[in-house]
Amino acid sequence: MHKIVKRDCNRPELRTAQQSPPEDSSEAASRWRRMRKDLLSKFLWQEQRGLCAYSEIQLKIEGGLDERPTSLAVGYHIDHVQPKSAYPSRTFDEYNLVLSAFAQTDLARFPKDAIFGGDPKDNHYDEHRFISPLQDNCRGYFLFLPNGEMTPHPSKSITDQQNAQYTIDLLNLNAEPLKLEREKWYDEIEQAFDVHIENGDCLTSLMGCDLVPRGGQLSPFFSLTSQIYGDLAHTFVTEVETTSA
Repeated sequence: MHKIVKRDCNRPELRTAQQSPPEDSSEAASRWRRMRKDLLSKFLWQEQRGLCAYSEIQLKIEGGLDERPTSLAVGYHIDHVQPKSAYPSRTFDEYNLVLSAFAQTDLARFPKDAIFGGDPKDNHYDEHRFISPLQDNCRGYFLFLPNGEMTPHPSKSITDQQNAQYTIDLLNLNAEPLKLEREKWYDEIEQAFDVHIENGDCLTSLMGCDLVPRGGQLSPFFSLTSQIYGDLAHTFVTEVETTSA
């Protein structure tokens, strides 16, 4: 999970709705259901550079690249980081909205325990424990293992590790299909890294392929890739995590 740099989207439907935000969960649900979301979704896709806010898989949207997609070819929905059922006043707050896997039409194709991201989070959310992709250094709370597993980073305090595990469990970020995709990606990046080292090639061009947006889209699993490159990736990572799309 890497930090998403939010920017003003200037969507009039959001601005108008936010002038009189919903007062309860029922009003939030009905008003959100009626709002047109296609242009907002496109904006969020650009803002997130094509990646799911939580899992970092590539999300399929018109105009996106398909050069190196994962086999998890799924759509998206707009997720409220702070659920609108518990925080109705933030229903139309653009700084509470991110794009997440899956689309509604995808859900029937996967067993429940394979669904990850905003859907399993639903309205089960503790703001004091949840690590959000909108907070600084959210990437530093997690570690990726060669087998594709996502774990709390051992360098963090016990409390931070507990919060990281809470977030992983809440978003089901170790769902089996997601773990398999991360494992394959880990192997691919490590093999390319090792070949470049053995050949004495410069790693800058390789990192440019894996960590720099192309056509506005990042390769999947940005945080995992950044971890493998380590300190060498600092400049690329800083550019992505401090600059809006």
